[in-house]
Amino acid sequence: LEVSLRYGPFGAYVQLGGNITRDEKERLPIPDATKMKVAQLKEELIKRDLPSDGRKADLIQRLLNAPDLRALLPKKRAALPAGINSEDIGLEEALKLLAFPAPLGVHPVLGGQIVVGYGRFGGYVRFDKLLNAGPTKTISEEETALEREEDEHVIASLPANVSVLNASLEQAIALIDRKMARSK
Repeated sequence: LEVSLRYGPFGAYVQLGGNITRDEKERLPIPDATKMKVAQLKEELIKRDLPSDGRKADLIQRLLNAPDLRALLPKKRAALPAGINSEDIGLEEALKLLAFPAPLGVHPVLGGQIVVGYGRFGGYVRFDKLLNAGPTKTISEEETALEREEDEHVIASLPANVSVLNASLEQAIALIDRKMARSK
């Protein structure tokens, strides 16, 4: 797929996938693969000279990844982080931006997954407690659903001197630990 740097009304952004014309969109409608029966999926795959064996989930994925349909799928966009000049963005940085939120690793003490991302308020790291690899915490019946939702993850903003493209696991762990200590 094409990766391009574009300029919109709110600044520069990176886009995965190119432009298609109106005629191409009308000529090649995207089939709703999840509602198709296995026989219909196999028929569509045979039309595109793709293998038609396997489970329904495999057939759906294979059909959606067909070269003629891939260009019709919705495009993914990512805004350039503040402080990063559009001339400094290469293919590697563009692909990193499009991959956000991206996993950084596992918290060494608490065992949950740490993810780095870029949102409307800037770079952040998120610690997901639900993906805990260690012993699970039992929740008493007195705790409400709201308390459970708040306890599912911790989000900490990246400081201005840390780029979202170069954030390390050690920096993320320090930010998460500081945020958790502050909230107690």
